[in-house]
Amino acid sequence: MRVAYKVWLDNDGKAFGDGPARLLQLVEESGSLSRAAAAMGMSYTKAWHLVRQLEAVLGFKLLERRTGGAAGGGSRLTPLAQELLERYAALTAEAHALLLEAYARHFPPGALHPGPAQPEGPAGKAARSAAGKDESPGGWEAVEKRSPGGRSALGGAIRRPRSRK
Repeated sequence: MRVAYKVWLDNDGKAFGDGPARLLQLVEESGSLSRAAAAMGMSYTKAWHLVRQLEAVLGFKLLERRTGGAAGGGSRLTPLAQELLERYAALTAEAHALLLEAYARHFPPGALHPGPAQPEGPAGKAARSAAGKDESPGGWEAVEKRSPGGRSALGGAIRRPRSRK
């Protein structure tokens, strides 16, 4: 068993999560929304609509777009989008560490073990390996769920207060 979670930002509806973060990272790396979308297996139109939707929910521009021409077009992240990515990455890393720590505290090796305990030491490890379990003596492991984008995937939300106008 393992702990599984997902982190996202919420503003009266999902506003930002692993998928959008991955899309923006790819835009930053490639300099192109089209190339970023293709790398994710997404159509350019879907990516463009996603960015527009995110900008509306977040209340600020994410991309600076350059139209084509002799030098070609492209996109780059706005300073606020770069800050959003940095803060989101820090949040998910901290959440990951805290959840793994809590998981280890509440589900230590041997917790809720359904069968007789395996002996400790090399004999116990050999017995677990023979049984196809190369895990802790209790059969539990502290491994997080990963999203398709490779980021750690807290079933919940972090709400941003609504701005009063």
